[in-house]
Amino acid sequence: MNEERKILIASDSDIAIRFIRDTSDAVGVCLGSAGLILTETDLAREFFDLRTGLAGELFQKFTNYKLRVANRSPRP
Repeated sequence: MNEERKILIASDSDIAIRFIRDTSDAVGVCLGSAGLILTETDLAREFFDLRTGLAGELFQKFTNYKLRVANRSPRP
């Protein structure tokens, strides 16, 4: 069986990172996929303030589960 794994787009999969608890939910949705693409609109403003730990939590969880994550510019 040669099933192709899909790359998920956060907005299409109802994934948004607003709080620390959202990182676990995102990992759960992404298990079995080829990765996740996030845009700035999928992320809370606090994500970009590294003191909050939100970015670190997300990237650490994705690293631990060997999941790929990428950022792209929002759709026009």
